[in-house]
Amino acid sequence: MDKRQFLEQTIDAVRNLDISDVISRYIDLPKRTSGSYLGLCPFHNDTRLGSFVVTPKKGIFKCFSCGVGGDAAKFVALFNGMNYVEATFEIALHERIIDYEDYEEYFTKRRYSKKEVEKIEKMYVEKDRKKFESDIADINTRDKVFNIFLDILKLKNEHREYLKNERKLSDEVIEKRKYRSCQYATESFMERFQEALKKEDIPIKTLERIPGFFQKQTKEGWEWTFVYNKGIFIPIRNAIGKIEGLQIRRDNKNKWDKRYVWFSSAFASYNDNFQYGVSSGSPMDVLYPDKQPNQVLFITEGRFKSEAVIQKIGSVCISVQGVGNWRDIDKTIEEAEKVVRKKYPKFRGFTRIYVAYDSDMSYKYQVYKQLKKMSDFLQEKTDLALYYLHWTEEYKGIDDMLLNSNCSCPKECGKLFTVHRKEYWDKEYEKQLKKIMKRKGVKNPNDLSQDDLVIGINIEKEKQ
Repeated sequence: MDKRQFLEQTIDAVRNLDISDVISRYIDLPKRTSGSYLGLCPFHNDTRLGSFVVTPKKGIFKCFSCGVGGDAAKFVALFNGMNYVEATFEIALHERIIDYEDYEEYFTKRRYSKKEVEKIEKMYVEKDRKKFESDIADINTRDKVFNIFLDILKLKNEHREYLKNERKLSDEVIEKRKYRSCQYATESFMERFQEALKKEDIPIKTLERIPGFFQKQTKEGWEWTFVYNKGIFIPIRNAIGKIEGLQIRRDNKNKWDKRYVWFSSAFASYNDNFQYGVSSGSPMDVLYPDKQPNQVLFITEGRFKSEAVIQKIGSVCISVQGVGNWRDIDKTIEEAEKVVRKKYPKFRGFTRIYVAYDSDMSYKYQVYKQLKKMSDFLQEKTDLALYYLHWTEEYKGIDDMLLNSNCSCPKECGKLFTVHRKEYWDKEYEKQLKKIMKRKGVKNPNDLSQDDLVIGINIEKEKQ
C-alpha cells in the first residue's frame, strides 16, 4: 500500500472516532447538552462555558468566540503545535488504529512535505465546511429585522445616563446608533414584534435564520422568543451602515462572565427543548466621524472605543469584537475607504493604520500574538503604514484615556500616547520575550505568567 492510500485510510478511521473522547484527553468537557459537550476553549482566554462546543454527531469542535474549529486531528494539531498529518498519526497510534510498525513505516520513514500536508488538510476542511455553515440570513434581511426589533424597544433612563455620563454621547448620537435596553420576550412584546414584521412583509419564519431568536417548547407548543441579558443593545454595523448583529453590554457581571456578549442563539440547536437558533459570528463594527475624516485609520476593540476615537480624533474607526476576530479586515478597510471617498470627493484615502488595543498588549502574550497575526496580514494585504499605540497603564483602553483628558483636537490627543512602528515594536518585543524565557527557564511563552511579562515588556523607547 502506498503512503497516500494508507494516510487516507488512517484519516478516515480517525475521523470516525468519537471526537469527544479524543478531545477529553487534552481538556475537560464538564457539561453535556443534548448530544454535544461544552468546555473552556484552550485557544483563547476562555473563562466561561458556552462558546466551545464539541459535537460527536458531526465529528467537529467549534469555538463561537475565537472562531477555531475542525475535526479531531485539527484540534490536536492546534493544541500540540503540529501539522494535520502529524496529529492524525499521533491519534491513530494512541487509539491503536495503527501499530508502531505502521507508524514507523508510513510516517517516520516517509516524510510529508509542507505542500502535501496543506493539500491534505484543505481537502478535509472542505468536507467539513457545510457542518460549520450557520444558516444565517443575508445582511439585508438581518438589517431589516434588527431595525424593526430595535424600533420597538426603548432605552431605560439608567442606560441613557450611562451613555451620556460615562461614554460622553449626546442624545442625537444615542438615537442615531439605536442604543436600546434589553427586555424580556413578553407575550405582548412578541405580538407587537410579529405585527411589525408582517407590515414589512417579512414572514415570521425568517426568525429561524436571525441570531438571537429561537423557539422554545411550551405546553401550548413551540413559541418564538429571544435571548435576554440585562443591559444595553449595541447594533454592530458594517462599512455601509447595515446592522450585521447585536452585541449586549451587560449591566452586571461576576469575574467569570464577559461584560460584552453576542445576541446569539446558536445554543438552541444543542437543546431538545429549543429549536432553530443561529450564531451571530463576530462581525466588525465601522464608525465614521461627522466631518471629513483624517487619513489615519484606527483599529481598536469594541464600539465605545470607536465612539471616543471618532469624537476626539476624527478618524474612521474599525472595531473588532475580540482581538482575534479580524477575518476579512482588509476588505472592510477597502469598503470603508470607498464610503468616505464617495461622501468626500477630495478625500485622498488612508495612509496609515493605528492599532489601539488595550494597554495589556504589552504584557499579555496572547493579546500580542493576535495583534501580530493581524498586523502581519495587513502588511501583506495593504500598502498602508502600520503603527501600534501605547499609553500609561493608568488607563486600560484608549476610550478611558481620551474621555478622561481635556484634549480638544487630534494634535492634543496625540500627545497622550506613544506611536510605535510595527517593525520596531515586534522586534523589541521578541527580543525581550526571549530574554525573559531564558531567565525563567521556559521554552514556550505560554508558560510565562503575566507578572513575568510585566517585568520585562516595557517598550517606551521610540516615539513617533
